[in-house]
Amino acid sequence: MILDGSRLSGLIAAGLILGSSTAACAQQPPTVDKSLVRAALLVRAFDQLAAQCKSGRGFNDREAASIATWESEQGVSVIRTQMRGRSADMQKHVEKAATMLINELNQRSNDDPCALALALTTTSSAKLATANPPGSTNETKPGETTSAAPSKSSSTPLSANSKVANLITTIDSFGFNTRMTMGVGGFLIQDVYPVVLFRNGEALKDVKGLTYSGGLSAHRSSNPDDWTRWRRNGGRVELQTSEGWKPLPFSQTYQSLPNQFRLEGTYRSLSGTGNVAIGGSSSVAAWRTYTFSSDGRVVRDGGAGASSDGTVTSSTAPNQRGRYQVDGLILRIRYDDGTTEERMLITNPKDPKSSIWLDGNGYSKRK
Repeated sequence: MILDGSRLSGLIAAGLILGSSTAACAQQPPTVDKSLVRAALLVRAFDQLAAQCKSGRGFNDREAASIATWESEQGVSVIRTQMRGRSADMQKHVEKAATMLINELNQRSNDDPCALALALTTTSSAKLATANPPGSTNETKPGETTSAAPSKSSSTPLSANSKVANLITTIDSFGFNTRMTMGVGGFLIQDVYPVVLFRNGEALKDVKGLTYSGGLSAHRSSNPDDWTRWRRNGGRVELQTSEGWKPLPFSQTYQSLPNQFRLEGTYRSLSGTGNVAIGGSSSVAAWRTYTFSSDGRVVRDGGAGASSDGTVTSSTAPNQRGRYQVDGLILRIRYDDGTTEERMLITNPKDPKSSIWLDGNGYSKRK
């Protein structure tokens, strides 16, 4: 399979964004239940692939058993029933988004429809019964917890035993490396990127692996080129390469960010997919933005846009406002509505114009 788990999950996430945004434009008030739309999109994509599989080799006994378990545990039949009660326009948009997602998967993978259908059921997005069950309008993201309204428990600090905090206990420090990459217009530019140094002597060169759905061990097995060894030699950190040990170009490494560290400015993460570059007509993009103030306030917003065959749709998430604090390598946010968020923060504290990485996802500072 050409697509590894993280890329497959990324494509699915982009497809889910497309489904939510197109359905939002098609549906009249009341507000669209985005969790149902996303679940329906994934189920519809699975159903299309399953139909293609049936007309071909068909599922083997092992695949059929795995799929039956997924459908039972995740309430797939309920989702199908709920979608049949929605408007024809909404169903049409979900169907179209599912077809776009499948086309994208087919372009990036040599797997047959049976294998792709099975792969859909094993991604984190396919945990329909535990993450955003149908009927719930709350949206949660990795590293977040939510509450519908402020409560007594929401006034307490986030747990020091959280998933993010536990991950950080395995990290010695982080530093920065450089590489040549293709910039706008095809020009080569020097890219500065973070490297995470673990206490066991391993080094992660692609920080997106920090939130790999299967965990660090699974990421290491699937993406061995993103991992190496590190050591300290004469006060410098060195990485093991095919040509031997090479020092990081920047000697400074950080075990934590400074006490009372503050961010200031607007940072945006942009992601998307599509087939326009190869002559197609479909594309989808999503963005998330954090605006930090030096007084400890933060505003989060975001949105998504999609185009297909000349039809353009978009949606924008409502702003969330709150307060933030940085504790070591943890960014903690408590929003005014009682929602809390906790993420691992990597940035160069000596460079106020620096990008930031939240749970391994890069955010560029906007001018």
